[in-house]
Amino acid sequence: MFFSWTFLALSFLLFHSSQAATNTPASENIFVIKVDPSVKTEELQVRYFMTGEFGGLGGFQVERVAENTILIHTENEGKPARSLKIAFYAPHCNIQTISVDELSQSSREGEFDCTPLNDIKLQGKFSREPTTSDRKLEVQIQYLAFWGHKFFGFGDGAVLTFNVAKSPVEADGSFQAYLPNLAESDGFSTQWEDASFYVLVSDAETGNFLAGLKPPTSLALAGNLKIMPRYPQTIEFDADWRAASSGN
Repeated sequence: MFFSWTFLALSFLLFHSSQAATNTPASENIFVIKVDPSVKTEELQVRYFMTGEFGGLGGFQVERVAENTILIHTENEGKPARSLKIAFYAPHCNIQTISVDELSQSSREGEFDCTPLNDIKLQGKFSREPTTSDRKLEVQIQYLAFWGHKFFGFGDGAVLTFNVAKSPVEADGSFQAYLPNLAESDGFSTQWEDASFYVLVSDAETGNFLAGLKPPTSLALAGNLKIMPRYPQTIEFDADWRAASSGN
């Protein structure tokens, strides 16, 4: 089945009138999601994949119409979607999914309920390149969900990814970040058994990617950081600067 995964720039369309804030009924080509009041909708990361006569289409564009309501438009090129699968992540909350096989037979409504997760501390260190000695660097950490391919129903394509943490880098290459403790989440073991954390270095001012950080083999899964309930006091990462130096 042909599909495209259009992870374009996230665009929240804001409606400021009281009428728009209250008129959020499910309609033919809209899926309404009520968000836990404890979660800021602008911090909620949404990834979805829908299928229909158009094939398959993935993305993360949503429309925020109220303080705790977001919409997903379930159509493409004027053709309605038949099925919809969604994955959510918000800070300090467990990852949640929604799967609807037949939108035409559903209420076209769902909820994101925050199941609280504790944070765990990650302390790391890497050797800075001489060319970065005077630059402000930032470590970004992404959750890579390899189980997403099976959940969304395709064998190849973009890996389901959530941004989960970032940290400034000190002059000696050390950093400290707090990660969601997915290893102790209830009822969703695949979130950490078939997933990992990707740790990367970027320019703090421009956001440009500079290097990937590889953990020791004992803490690695497919070259990335294993998801664990706790980490050693300080992890020595190996910085791969080749991508930046080659201009990628």
